[in-house]
Amino acid sequence: MPWPRFITSISRESFLLIHDCPQDFVLTKWWDNPFVYAIWSTFCSIYIMTVVIYSALESGYGFKILMWLTYWSLYNIELRFTFAAYNCWSYILHEKKRQQAKPSFHLHVVDSSESIHKEQIDDQADNVFTQTSDTGRKSTDHCIVDNIVDKQSERSDAQLFSSKNDQRDPPQINLPVTMRCQWFFQNISNNISIMVTLLYWSLVYIGAPEDYGSINAHVTNSVIVIADIMISRAPIRIEHFHITLTYLSIYIGFTVLYWAAGGTNHINKPYIYSILNYSSRPHVAALVICLVALIGVILVQILTYYLYRLRNTLYSLRRRGVLFIR
Repeated sequence: MPWPRFITSISRESFLLIHDCPQDFVLTKWWDNPFVYAIWSTFCSIYIMTVVIYSALESGYGFKILMWLTYWSLYNIELRFTFAAYNCWSYILHEKKRQQAKPSFHLHVVDSSESIHKEQIDDQADNVFTQTSDTGRKSTDHCIVDNIVDKQSERSDAQLFSSKNDQRDPPQINLPVTMRCQWFFQNISNNISIMVTLLYWSLVYIGAPEDYGSINAHVTNSVIVIADIMISRAPIRIEHFHITLTYLSIYIGFTVLYWAAGGTNHINKPYIYSILNYSSRPHVAALVICLVALIGVILVQILTYYLYRLRNTLYSLRRRGVLFIR
């Protein structure tokens, strides 16, 4: 029985935040207009910020609100969409400047052979498409390898033309820091948001009526990140589970230190969550941590990966005319 494709294609680079198409982080899968994802990410950033501020002011918990994983999740979603919005609008401004500067190339007199050579280069730069792979190591369709940062753009173009002339695979481009931050927080918020929703409704919820803040923190959080997975072009890799695992380990370490320092929850109990009661039920707490950290993280990463695969499948059906999305 052959191994799954994502296992046979694992490499050192697949664990890193390396990708060969910056445009995958600023465009949607369904529309090439960059304003679509810019508006979406800006709206989500503003909405989540509103939820964060509302929760901080209306909860009455003060600084204790910072102890719950729920709000760590919201802060990650906010950072994710803040970086996404910044990258989108930067890309739009970059493209606008590039389009305005394009006619200036033809204002000076050049040798005919130089002109022909330059036109060929321009055609290559405007028509570079890479094929989508199942694991996200290749870029999605309609990707022009052009960085939003001028210096990296020049370097990327040089690598691209060299690779094209040598008939090798496209290079793995070192993404700008802001795009790597966007991808980093996407990995964390995708998994943590879904885990928060599942854990809250299965282990924490006691049947009491939920208010606006709680619904947004335990339902809307997952709805937004799943919607973003299906809308965006951003790749998802199973190998990136280590990012969420590291982040969750930091939170677990925080809960232990908080308990050891004598911290209490909002009702003055010596724990943050009852299932993490290190004083009375340390064995239960250890079991929950192991199940969530070692099994839950990987399962949710696989879930988000297959949502990403579903998105690509729907896109392929649309291109073949089976699925109609205007």
